[in-house]
Amino acid sequence: MEMIDTAFKKRQCPVKFDVSFGGFDGTQYCTVTVYDDVYRFWISDAMGDLFGSMLDIIYALNIEFNDPKTDHTIEHILDDPENPYRITELKADTLWDSEGTDMRWTFSRKLDNNDKQIVDVEMNFDFNEIKKYKIELPDLNYAVSRAVTDILKKSGFCGYHFSTNFDYINIVNFLMLKNLSLTGRALNFSYYDDGCRSSVLKDEIDLLLFDM
Repeated sequence: MEMIDTAFKKRQCPVKFDVSFGGFDGTQYCTVTVYDDVYRFWISDAMGDLFGSMLDIIYALNIEFNDPKTDHTIEHILDDPENPYRITELKADTLWDSEGTDMRWTFSRKLDNNDKQIVDVEMNFDFNEIKKYKIELPDLNYAVSRAVTDILKKSGFCGYHFSTNFDYINIVNFLMLKNLSLTGRALNFSYYDDGCRSSVLKDEIDLLLFDM
């Protein structure tokens, strides 16, 4: 019963995206690096969304997963006068709200032109410094999957959770996105006679631990 294509392929990704956590005297901070831009902010009890929300958004931008559970994560924009039911753009944002430091990330993927694989990323730091990036979706998938892998290898799920004032990593979204990044395909499932899908835990663990 094979679920995951084990022919994982590492590659050089032009997008640099790193997230790290640290602290001293009981104060925790987060550093985010996008390409060569470095942003640092404090994590406090006022913290809202964090990296887990970004993972969920990137997963939802891959509309090809056809996952209805992402409807609450991302806005489906219908802007086709000839077909009012056709989705022309996917858009979502997440606010990393710390006491005194805020980072608002906005992601949009237009589906009505030839650049369907381009994601527009806008990062508004402390509501005055705005950075804009154009990133190809496969590169964004890979960069975020690699960042999550590095975080989990260092801190684990529980360590990450308690180091970030209780942020979560959605393991299903992560495994689906990481497999797509490494193989170019979605996960395969086996089916029982009753139509239920089955996955292989060992394969999922191998995928989880694979270095990118």
